[in-house]
Amino acid sequence: MNVSDLFTKRTLACHARLLVLIEKYSTGNELGLFKLAFTANLANCSKLLPPITSRGPMAPGAWMTGFYIGETYLENNVLHYFENRLKKTIKGEKDYLNQINPVGELNFSNIKYSNTYKTLQNDAKSLDIESESIDYIFTDPPYGDAVPYFEQSIIWNSWLKLKPDYENEIVISDSKERDKNVDNFEEEINMAFSEIRRVLKPNKYLSLTYHSLSGAEWKAITNACIKNGFELIEYKWLVQKSFTPRQINRFKTIKGDVLVTLQKNTNYMPLIVKSDDEVANMFKRQIEQWLLNEKRIDTNEIFLRIMKKVFSDKIIIGNVDLLKILTENFVFSEQKQWRLKNDQIELQTA
Repeated sequence: MNVSDLFTKRTLACHARLLVLIEKYSTGNELGLFKLAFTANLANCSKLLPPITSRGPMAPGAWMTGFYIGETYLENNVLHYFENRLKKTIKGEKDYLNQINPVGELNFSNIKYSNTYKTLQNDAKSLDIESESIDYIFTDPPYGDAVPYFEQSIIWNSWLKLKPDYENEIVISDSKERDKNVDNFEEEINMAFSEIRRVLKPNKYLSLTYHSLSGAEWKAITNACIKNGFELIEYKWLVQKSFTPRQINRFKTIKGDVLVTLQKNTNYMPLIVKSDDEVANMFKRQIEQWLLNEKRIDTNEIFLRIMKKVFSDKIIIGNVDLLKILTENFVFSEQKQWRLKNDQIELQTA
């Protein structure tokens, strides 16, 4: 398929004509504003939009985790929706500017700040930042093969004639044209967290969010934090307003993201290196003990407790799948909680 296949002939022609007019008659910041509204409008006026009658939890967009064209789809009016997007873009721009220079109803604070900021666009594996110069870092690491951002941005990049740096993207991809496997992903995630450690001041803090219950993403991020000498300080759940299709359709997956705050430790502690079987058995025994005492625990809580144990005990994770451990050894109840199997309950209470 080509990007053009995602549009009807009519919407393809309308978008092309609209972009020509924008680039012909606009310059500077105005051109940027028009292009922002134009790209925000692309997917909503493509074949990716499902019909109203079939909309449900998946309705936020068929382009959320890939490109999918159903048997039927809506064909929205390009100009009408562009005008709507432009109004929202202008409103958003005004809100943003008012946050910097508060006026009127958006004047939330009378404090006058003199701070400055700098926007960089660096490869996370090679930051153009002075060593030990940063007090706090917040990051949302890539999602492995769940969201291949650069590949999924092709619909917008093709219209804007932009080419992402595919070679340096930290991602897992099944594309035959890219050498982006699981081992490559873990290696590059570790390089990125090594850079985070380098630029962070001693004893300062790093916060990160991630969703993956198990598998390559969780293993890579957790191992990178431990190997680079970060100590667990605090963690909590962030429950978003809407869930991804994966979260909606898989009851056993966790709901929301976990926010983890870590501290840069200046003294490396010895790491616990165990075999995959040892780690898997340790997780299994620990979960059994929790369920023996509490009877029922949901997926979120089990994940949170295991994560705390991994960070606290500095356990390097190999090819251990926590979800597989749960499904093979425990029962997922109708109340969407895990419990011991009947024979386990009898064995433990005998």
